[in-house]
Amino acid sequence: MNLRAVAWLLGCVLMLLAGFLLVPAGVAWFYGEWVPLRACLFSAAISCALGLVLSLRNRGATLTEEGSANYFRREGLAVVGLAWFLSGAVGAIPFVLSGEIESPVDAFFESVSGFTTTGSTILSADGIDGLSKALAFWRSFTHW
Repeated sequence: MNLRAVAWLLGCVLMLLAGFLLVPAGVAWFYGEWVPLRACLFSAAISCALGLVLSLRNRGATLTEEGSANYFRREGLAVVGLAWFLSGAVGAIPFVLSGEIESPVDAFFESVSGFTTTGSTILSADGIDGLSKALAFWRSFTHW
């Protein structure tokens, strides 16, 4: 298995997720919600930093010297499985850092629920209504 190709692809996924986290940061800035803004920006920074490290350290790992692909089904399955896990973990960080979902396990569940579009939630109707506009947007954005 080409672990360097898996790491490079996961780095790309993490950098893409960092870009997506800037959208709720913009919503937080627009509404003047400073705690969710910091939580989203810090989450984006963590995701971008991890993504850059993985991508830059493993540049060129997906191609052979002749220019053909150097990853196959095993690498693809590993990337998909690990990307779901990493997306759920990184997506949970804004909930935990803002303090709106205190338990990391609950935040991870909420994030994974959004990325898999299962519709399950740990929040009550009042809990969903009680989220800041930025994190309510992030929660909805993960479902979209």
